Amino acid sequence: MGAGRCSWLAEPFAFLTQRIRKICSEWSVSEVSGSVGDLGTLLPFLVALAKEDNISIGPALFFAGLFNITSAIHWDIPMPVQPMKAIATVALTSEGLLNANSILCAGILTASFVACLGLSRGIDFLHRIIPMPVVFGIQVGLGIRMITKAFKLARKSGIWLGLDSKITAFFALVITLGLRHNRRVPTALLVFMIGLIFAAAVLISHGGGDGGFPRDNSAPFYWTVSELSAEDWRDGFLHGAIPQIPLTTLNSVIAVTKLAHDLYPQKRDQVTRAGVASAVGVMNVLGCALGAMPMCHGAGGLAAQHSFGARGGLSVMILGTCKVLISVIFGGTAILSLLSEFPDSILGALLGISGLELAVSGLKGLGESYDAKSNTNRHRYASLVCLATAGTAVATGNTALGCVAGFILAIAESEWVKSKVGGTEVEKPPISNVIERKRGVKDSSEIGLEVGEEKGSACEVGSVVEVNGTLQMVNINLNGEDQVR
Repeated sequence: MGAGRCSWLAEPFAFLTQRIRKICSEWSVSEVSGSVGDLGTLLPFLVALAKEDNISIGPALFFAGLFNITSAIHWDIPMPVQPMKAIATVALTSEGLLNANSILCAGILTASFVACLGLSRGIDFLHRIIPMPVVFGIQVGLGIRMITKAFKLARKSGIWLGLDSKITAFFALVITLGLRHNRRVPTALLVFMIGLIFAAAVLISHGGGDGGFPRDNSAPFYWTVSELSAEDWRDGFLHGAIPQIPLTTLNSVIAVTKLAHDLYPQKRDQVTRAGVASAVGVMNVLGCALGAMPMCHGAGGLAAQHSFGARGGLSVMILGTCKVLISVIFGGTAILSLLSEFPDSILGALLGISGLELAVSGLKGLGESYDAKSNTNRHRYASLVCLATAGTAVATGNTALGCVAGFILAIAESEWVKSKVGGTEVEKPPISNVIERKRGVKDSSEIGLEVGEEKGSACEVGSVVEVNGTLQMVNINLNGEDQVR
């Protein structure tokens, strides 16, 4: 009887043990190096929010580590766990709009919406109607903003010589650039450890680091929902969830899934938009209810960890384990005291390389999907949309506005570009025709098909390609992947 009740646990337990063994067997120096590739994004937000008493750093670090571990086991790729940047930015730059409780509310509300999109497959519908150049533009825009932030961090000290100075930033950048392709040297880990040594030296010179930062002696988790008021939910929705939802949907689900497919094509069936959206929902509804800061996955973090050598789940499992152990053993006060002295110049170097990698990934995806040699007009269209998205996001500091600008331009440009394929006036298939095609419509006269694309080039839904001298129609399966019939 007892064996029967426990039999349903056998398969998940077998999968868990098998996956952990596989991940641990991939141990390498590059995986260790890649595990800290995203710290340039995590640490500035983590320390700043804790210093402003907007989060409890102990629970925040504990759950960030826990979700690193679960993400590693689930996907076996270096899927990052990052702060929700829009919520964090509003909390840090708009005094009084968001406090610690309303930040938790914003995370729960954002996660609930994104989870609904994932469970209902609404995220796949959004992916079909959002032009891919907009997604590439989000990557480029975020990369440029990360590089801009890196320069600000590098110059923050205002001095040329010292442990945290412009010279420190320069040498950290040289070391990182010079060694980042060397698989035998854990570049990011090396630079990060130098930063920790500098931080410890400053802390010791200050007499132990009791610099008046807010004390945080809380346990790794605590129940928060009973403390949240109606005003917290209102402020969290208006000032946190509304700006965060577009960013999470586009960058933390659609863009990160696209980047994962580009970097790890063998994982296309495992890393899905619906799965990533559901994961973001679960980890925030659960985590924020127990004191975590709002978290998501992100294309920037994935690009960062990949650029520093991470190729599988081992890198984020190492990072997650370290976060959990540090939060449990040392507690929030010691962590905050040390991280608050971490040199901004070194953080800037790590963040700059990560931003460069993300921007390059977006441009690479644009070039591969819209080849100028095969179709100049479509390449021009895609480039305009991508740059409009990136430029607006950088200029306004708002990724959601960048997405809106890119989407509007994509619609406007499609009216021009649809008649320029192969020099022939042809209608672009509307969504209704795509739906009919999924139902089995095969008559090309019923769908405004586009002729003239070369094999291997990026094709629109319902377009026709020439394969071995015959025209065949590009179709999409239910998962949104291109197929040729």
